[in-house]
Amino acid sequence: MATPKAIVTQSDLTRRFKAWKTAYGSEPICRILPDGTMELAPAEAGKISAADMSPLKKWKAGRVSS
Repeated sequence: MATPKAIVTQSDLTRRFKAWKTAYGSEPICRILPDGTMELAPAEAGKISAADMSPLKKWKAGRVSS
């Protein structure tokens, strides 16, 4: 079986990072969501809250702390 095609390509990432850097002058945080959408945000907004975590990540975080 063939490998599925990537939802987000490297050229998409490069183009968006360059546009961000030109507009804001800083490095962004990039989140790629399961549906293939890409979200860029300032590095200060990079802290992941519990609402952003998937149920699996919440479960893993709970297992590590206990």
